[in-house]
Amino acid sequence: NWTVGDLLAADLPLELPADLPPGAYTLQTGWYDSVSGTRAVVSDDAGPHANDAAQLQMVTVAKP
Repeated sequence: NWTVGDLLAADLPLELPADLPPGAYTLQTGWYDSVSGTRAVVSDDAGPHANDAAQLQMVTVAKP
């Protein structure tokens, strides 16, 4: 079980579609129950997050 203040760090590749338009995007994540496949509820002191997604950071996509 996770408790308030627990941290998770992971380096994961992020594959973007070749036709993704340049711009600023919000990177977000969600969690699922490994048994049922049900999406876990994400909330904080302000209440539930939209689509049960945790907002991580903004990323900028630029074309070379």
